[in-house]
Amino acid sequence: MRKLRKIIKMIKMNSILIKLIMSISIAMCLLSLMCLDFNLVSVNPETKPDSSIIFIGGVPRSGTTLVRAILDTDPTIKCGVETRVIPDLFESVDRFLATDDTHFLIPDKFDATNRNYILNFIAARNMTSQRPCIKDPRNIMYAGYLSHLFPDAKFVYMVRDGRDAAYSFMVRAKEKITLENFKRNLNIWIRINTRGLQHCTQIGKSNCLLIRYEDLVLQPEKQIRNLVRFLNLKWSNRFLEHYKYVGNEIFVYKGDWSTHQIVKPIYSESIYTWIGKINGLKADNNYEEIRFIEPMLKNFNYSFEIDQNNLLFKEAEALVIQNNKLLNENKEYWKQKSRNISDHIKDFE
Repeated sequence: MRKLRKIIKMIKMNSILIKLIMSISIAMCLLSLMCLDFNLVSVNPETKPDSSIIFIGGVPRSGTTLVRAILDTDPTIKCGVETRVIPDLFESVDRFLATDDTHFLIPDKFDATNRNYILNFIAARNMTSQRPCIKDPRNIMYAGYLSHLFPDAKFVYMVRDGRDAAYSFMVRAKEKITLENFKRNLNIWIRINTRGLQHCTQIGKSNCLLIRYEDLVLQPEKQIRNLVRFLNLKWSNRFLEHYKYVGNEIFVYKGDWSTHQIVKPIYSESIYTWIGKINGLKADNNYEEIRFIEPMLKNFNYSFEIDQNNLLFKEAEALVIQNNKLLNENKEYWKQKSRNISDHIKDFE
């Protein structure tokens, strides 16, 4: 009798396991390129021309969220929060193409499948606007192929000094601020930007605009006007005041690491934040332990040498100087505003 109970228990457990496996398999099938029914959402490609799509990408913590918030002040554009759907899809595609199972693929149909997936994804998000916009940092790693699928799409490539980007990521990810972790994140910065720069160069300046984070926060009007021209938009002073619309017209969520920052006016105090913060990294030997990042820094006209009094910091627009002062004089107000936003937005984490 005892054995029979054990057998029945094992059958029940196996039944649950089988159902779980089947559920996972179905989910994988639905997400895979070969099984997904792209007619779930009716999309007429003629109503979504290639030129309507804006892709924002770059290494995480490089200003992609700030740019999408700025663009979301335009009523003709809706970027919304990042979903990671498209870069996750193409990571899977990359892994698949690296196998020996691609001989049966028909290139044109494969491309059409991917294109329709993205168009359906845009429609499914219900981000109704004249200019669909997709912000995911890793978009830039697949910009070449996205440009192939959408030849007239526009790409905004955000770049930030790798040392600040790496430190910022470690802080937000709650990693230990050690030299080992810093170097690991610097190598990730190099890897993503190596690929991003290659794709952006391949696409060309008419369709890929590279913006340095430092330039954007020091000279926002100059940089945003250039962005507006690049995207063929109509200028509005709303672009300079995105923080007034966050939480209302500009949707945010707690899962976005930059939500607490975009509730504030554009400010420039996130430059050189890494200095003196990395355990084990010494300034007395001129930071030789991280000299390996210098070639990539030079690709974006950054200097490896540290000079906080250099010309870069003397070129801040009056608006930025005013914003910095405003934030410093009212720190508690802006902290409370950030908390208030967090308390009233949906948590997707």
